[in-house]
Amino acid sequence: MVTPGWRRRGIARSLHEQLLNERTEERATLLANPDNSPAQAAYRSWGWQRVTKLRPNWEHAPTFDVLIRPLKT
Repeated sequence: MVTPGWRRRGIARSLHEQLLNERTEERATLLANPDNSPAQAAYRSWGWQRVTKLRPNWEHAPTFDVLIRPLKT
């Protein structure tokens, strides 16, 4: 999350890439709120694909979109 006054400057993408660039795994997985349209659009533009939905096994758990993204090998 980027503070509103700093949004639309590429900061989120830069932080996102820094977190993933040094990873050695084949792919990354994240859970995203399906109702957060701005985040969903950003993830798609950064190469993430929705593969399914997941509802954790605790009382009143929300349902999340499960997204994956291939990483550099």
